[in-house]
Amino acid sequence: MYTFSRFRSFTVRSLCALVMLAFTASGSTFADDDSVEFDVPAFVGVREILPLPIYGPELPSSFSAPSEEKTIELLLPISSVIGASDRGDVKEFRFDVSWVRSVYPILDYGPKTQTVSDVEGLLNIEENRERSSKAGFNFTAKPLEIGNGSLTADVGGRKSERLSFQRIPQHEVLVASGTIDRGTGAFFRFHASKTETLEGSRNLLLAYRVPQSWRNGLLKVECRATGKRRVGFWDEPIDFGRSFVVPLFIEGDSVGQQMAIDFVRAEQDLRKSWNEFEAELKKSRGPFSIKLFGGENKLPKDWPHLLIQSGDDQYLSRYQNFLSKDLAVTAGRFVQARSSLK
Repeated sequence: MYTFSRFRSFTVRSLCALVMLAFTASGSTFADDDSVEFDVPAFVGVREILPLPIYGPELPSSFSAPSEEKTIELLLPISSVIGASDRGDVKEFRFDVSWVRSVYPILDYGPKTQTVSDVEGLLNIEENRERSSKAGFNFTAKPLEIGNGSLTADVGGRKSERLSFQRIPQHEVLVASGTIDRGTGAFFRFHASKTETLEGSRNLLLAYRVPQSWRNGLLKVECRATGKRRVGFWDEPIDFGRSFVVPLFIEGDSVGQQMAIDFVRAEQDLRKSWNEFEAELKKSRGPFSIKLFGGENKLPKDWPHLLIQSGDDQYLSRYQNFLSKDLAVTAGRFVQARSSLK
């Protein structure tokens, strides 16, 4: 009997472990699924605007910015799609916009921080308050040859009042925004509400002060979705991100626009050439692994992403000897296209 009891206990524990392992395996597989997709334009045109009133009201309205600087404004649309399985679990989007290479101060951005409430207007509150007062005394005496005697008196009063006032309802953050990178970029956080959904397209408005000679530039747009999904008996965090590099040009400048287009094409060619290079390596050498300078470092699997996102040309010179001839040439063209956007 004792042996059977031990065997049954062991069997139950084993089954529980297998069930937990199954949930864990299914949960990790589900977590690796890209449930959110982001998209931004391949390039964006900016327009030159009048300087913002940052010099103070004491200066005349005819005052203009220094001739060596100008103010540019751009509208950056970001689109998003959430997978059906996570549509109710993603709670927040965050977008960070910053410069890739040259850095310029941000003058304004939008949308600004906004809050929302389920209640429209103010709440009418009524309270009833009651006050009571009571006074009394108790006297006990023992007269001779008569017995015990007691005298008690109570004097009480009750007062009530009614208060009526208004209160601001509880508000939740719908949009939060501010500056990053010492005032050279901006962040935007969006939350869902009963009337607002996270999916769809959102327009970010940014204004920068740049040199008068500015013609092109590169912005990095980092998109992240966070939330929490239920997997088995526990909650699993949702954290998915993607980043883009967006070339800018001044609207009406056909040469500057062509330079932005050339950058986009060079980036596409680089990614395509990398995929072909990686496929050839897997065919000829098995698992993708290349040692660098005889040490433990390897050619990063996300090497083109690092070259594109960082804006650092050293990612080409550092790993050039480990690239195929075609990939090295394509990467060189990309670096050249990026340098022309300074």
